[in-house]
Amino acid sequence: MIALLASSLVKRVHVAEKLLEQREAERDRLAKLQETLARNIESALVTTDAAGHITSANQIAQDLFDAPGMSLIGKDVGDLFPPLRNTANGRLHFLQSSSVSPTEFTHRRAPDDERTLRCAAAVVRDTYQNPIGGLLILQDMTALRQFEQTAQQQEASTMTVDDLPKGEIPAIDGLVGESVGLMRVRELITKTSRSDATVLISGESGTGKELVARAIHARGPRADGAFVPVNCGAIPENLIETELFGHAKGAFTGASTVRAGLFRTANGGTLFLDEIGELPLPLQVKLLRVVQEHTFTPVGSDTQVSVDVRIIAATNRSLSAEVTAGR
Repeated sequence: MIALLASSLVKRVHVAEKLLEQREAERDRLAKLQETLARNIESALVTTDAAGHITSANQIAQDLFDAPGMSLIGKDVGDLFPPLRNTANGRLHFLQSSSVSPTEFTHRRAPDDERTLRCAAAVVRDTYQNPIGGLLILQDMTALRQFEQTAQQQEASTMTVDDLPKGEIPAIDGLVGESVGLMRVRELITKTSRSDATVLISGESGTGKELVARAIHARGPRADGAFVPVNCGAIPENLIETELFGHAKGAFTGASTVRAGLFRTANGGTLFLDEIGELPLPLQVKLLRVVQEHTFTPVGSDTQVSVDVRIIAATNRSLSAEVTAGR
C-alpha cells in the first residue's frame, strides 16, 4: 500500500510540475509581450497599484518625468499629476469609474518647461473584478497644440473683410461690425451651432458673451427648446446647488415643495451658465458628472434624473490660472 501511495504521489507531483512549467512559460510570454509593448509604444506607459502608486514606467515615461524608472516606483501618480485627482474626495479619477474620458492638462516639468499632456486611463481588475491597479497612457500634445495655435493665428492675420462672403457683413444675431475678429466670431458661431458639444465662451465683462450664446442656441437644432440663462456669481453658494439641480420635498428646512431646478427647466434646450468660474469646488465636481453622464441627483433625493441639455458656459476669468491656483 505504501508503494501504491508513493507511486500515486509521484504521478501527481509530476503532473503538478508540468502545470507549473506551463504557467511559468505563459507568464514569461506575457512578461515579454508587456515588455515589448512598453518598449515600442510611442507614448508614456505607467501602471499603478489600487492606491495609485506607480509600479512600473516605460522609458518614454521616465523621459517625461525626467527621472530614472526605479526612482518613480512607489510614487503617487496623483502627486505628480494633480489634475488626475478628484478635488472633492482626493481620489484618482480613473480608479473610481469603469470608463473615464481622456484628460488633457498642463504639466510643468520645470519652471521653463510646460507641456500639454493627454492621459487615457483604465482600471486593471483581477478575475473577480476587484480593482488591483490602473494603466495610464500619456501623450505629449505640446507640439500639436502649438501648431494648431500658430495655424489659427496665421489664418486670422491673413483674413480680410474682402475675403468674406458677400451679404454676411450686416448685423447677424445682434452682432454689429465688419472687423476680421467679429467675422471670425460669426464663423465660429455657425460651426458651433451645428454641434451639440459643450461650449465655453471667454472674454471680458460686457463683450457680449450671452449674445453669442443665444446666437449659437438660435441657429442650432435646439432652437425650439428653452434657452435658460443663470449667473453663477449672482446666486449665494448655499443656494446654487438647489437652483441648478432642484430639491425633493423636505430636503431641508423650508423645502415644502419639490423644486425642478434649472437643468430640468432647460431639458431639450440650452442651459447658459454665465460666470462659470464662480462655482464653488464641490459643485464643480457635480457639474462635471452632469456634463459627462447627463444625469444628476436632486438635493435630498435618492433618484437619479436624466436630462437632455446642451451646456454653454461663459467666464471673464482665466480658467487655467484658476486651476493653477487650486480654485
